[in-house]
Amino acid sequence: MAPVATLETYDVLVIGSGIAGVTAALEAARAGARVCLTCQGPLFSGSSFYPGTWGLGLVGPRDADDEADLAGTIEAVGQGVADPELVATLVAGIRPAIAWLEELGVTLKRPSSAQSAAEAAFIPCFDHTTRLWRGITRESMTDVCRREIARRGIDVNDGWELVDLLTEDAAGASEAADALPRLRVEPACAVRPRGTGPQPDGPGAGVRRPAPRVSGGIFHDRAAHRLVALPARATVIATGGTSGLFARRLTAADVTGSAGGIALLHGCALTNIEFMQMMPGLIAPKRGLVFNEKSFRFARTDPALPAETLAERSAYGPFTARLASRAVDLAIAREGARGMRVRYRFPREGVPEFVRTFCAWLADEQGIQPTEELRIALYAHASNGGIRIDADGRTGTPGLFAAGEATGGMHGADRIGGLSSANGLVFGRRAGRAAAAEAQALAGVGRDSADVASETVHRFAHVRLSASENAAMTTELREAMQTHAMLPRTAEGLSEGLVTMARLTERASGRVRSGAPADAVDNRLAGAAADDIAHGARLRAQLLLARAMLTAMYERPESRGAHYRADAPAPDPRYARACIVRLQTP
Repeated sequence: MAPVATLETYDVLVIGSGIAGVTAALEAARAGARVCLTCQGPLFSGSSFYPGTWGLGLVGPRDADDEADLAGTIEAVGQGVADPELVATLVAGIRPAIAWLEELGVTLKRPSSAQSAAEAAFIPCFDHTTRLWRGITRESMTDVCRREIARRGIDVNDGWELVDLLTEDAAGASEAADALPRLRVEPACAVRPRGTGPQPDGPGAGVRRPAPRVSGGIFHDRAAHRLVALPARATVIATGGTSGLFARRLTAADVTGSAGGIALLHGCALTNIEFMQMMPGLIAPKRGLVFNEKSFRFARTDPALPAETLAERSAYGPFTARLASRAVDLAIAREGARGMRVRYRFPREGVPEFVRTFCAWLADEQGIQPTEELRIALYAHASNGGIRIDADGRTGTPGLFAAGEATGGMHGADRIGGLSSANGLVFGRRAGRAAAAEAQALAGVGRDSADVASETVHRFAHVRLSASENAAMTTELREAMQTHAMLPRTAEGLSEGLVTMARLTERASGRVRSGAPADAVDNRLAGAAADDIAHGARLRAQLLLARAMLTAMYERPESRGAHYRADAPAPDPRYARACIVRLQTP
């Protein structure tokens, strides 16, 4: 078999270059590890640096005495599904992470005055009081981190998309890769949605075969049209959340969601993935811009909504099922793709700083005057759940760590605003340090990396999708998720979505090209064949993650936080716990 292009072994491989990925890479390098940072888009991409918003907030406890209140509030708005250990770790790490950023030289915004800091507009989404607030300035963050990446000798490969993980047992995920993988939900309800496959619930069903050790990744170098293996003693996934599975999304194009499916294939569990933030965003005069929720109190909508309902809705950004003002989001959802009309009526005085900043950003950077009619619709946004980790980012699969929005447990059914950035910083730092320590404790990476890389590609290289086939099937996937996994959700719709994902999986698996897989990974013959293999691998992983999300949504027949079931619109105390999804293994 012709080998994949295999690079030298690194101590730590970090996948993703948002806040969590960059932070993990810097901390691993500072701990003495030799680090490679890869990203599907440009360096400093992902949701952290999404251009469709006016800023990136960061909140934390005001002081040590405020830590217990913030942790308790996170758990309260999490409504029983957040992990208390991860919550405590997050809260304790925020102030040190802010100090670390400032030590590096990152300029952080602050409220313009003590009076402004006390305004109700500075109370984070779903919180009950003001906290320590800082704003991350993109220019300062990228300039400082670029300098530190160079100073620490971190190698960067941008435009490289993760296709699969290397494992010391290259056949470890072959069963899942070749068939329609069966999913198991823990705890599970008694009724099975169509498309999930049989799932035994009897004694011993939770016993799982240990996952093979991860020893790096296989990447698609899109510029060179080739597949490349990057061996590493420890690997950190920091690729963002699940919004790439949706037709309307307020995240960067390089957030595809495929890494969550790849993690499932390699023994990781997913937690709380049914809780995804859905945010109002502009569809006219421009698309893909975040709508400032604080401005709802100054809005007049068509169809008309009560002023008191809009005032309550102005206290938080993403949808929640637990407040009566969910009526605003449900009304927006009923307007569908045409969007809800919005016009502002601002008073002469008393407009909060947050809203003034938003209006200035609209006018100065987007060319939209606040007097213009806006149209808003619901977009998929940040994920409250993801890969299950411990306090140091370990996933349970040897050699594999994760951090940032790709992970779950530190947030619950709702997430306090500003804690996504904090999550990336705190757990990015912890995962980077832990990965470096694990890598430095290993004498080697096991088997010859070139052999492992070739066997890994051989596992999935028979499924190839052309660019047009991939685009058509990805569009169908995203439209189905937009229809069935946004607002509102129902058992019937989620079941239809699962059938669609199963059908697309079977179609993708049937796209087998003639010729030995070895030909496709030979560097001399890569080209379009390597592109087609990467398309097939990405879609396989996206479909698996979509099935996992739909299954988790189906398995929660209630409404809680970011999860709303029109056929079960109230919370059910029996479901006040996390939902864990993993592959069913022998």
